[in-house]
Amino acid sequence: MLRISAEDDRDVAQFQQLHEDAKKNGFGRIFRSTFLFEDMVKSILLCNSTWEKTLAKMVESGKLNLEEMERRDMTAEQVSEKLKKLTGFGAFVTATVLMCIGYYHLLPSDIETLRIFRETLETTAQSFYDRFFPFQSLAYCELSQLDYKSVSGCSHIKQLKAA
Repeated sequence: MLRISAEDDRDVAQFQQLHEDAKKNGFGRIFRSTFLFEDMVKSILLCNSTWEKTLAKMVESGKLNLEEMERRDMTAEQVSEKLKKLTGFGAFVTATVLMCIGYYHLLPSDIETLRIFRETLETTAQSFYDRFFPFQSLAYCELSQLDYKSVSGCSHIKQLKAA
């Protein structure tokens, strides 16, 4: 299923204004299950938690109101605080559930995501410095004295690739 509502259409349009390729390729929606409960359980299972550790009993008893979350009667911060108190809901699962509800501001990053970012940054940095072969470390020292902040971090990968 896709999240399709007036709010979702607005979010997709705003996202596509920021991301040209997303607009060109029609990207900006996520697949969802029929019910938020199913998405939450799937998210927990992604993190290899056992069923006994989930919030199923709280949902069944009414202690955790998923409809309130899904209607967005709560802010993202309120939902996040409730979820983080539950066993199995760390940063990755919480961000994934928030994304399913329609809050897209957190990255659902786990150890694997961070590994990919690190490898991408290392590969990009290596190819940037390869043009100075065999003086890569000298170029690194020069760059670090000049303007290291302008080329460091994941947000500047395009800048490194263009150089």
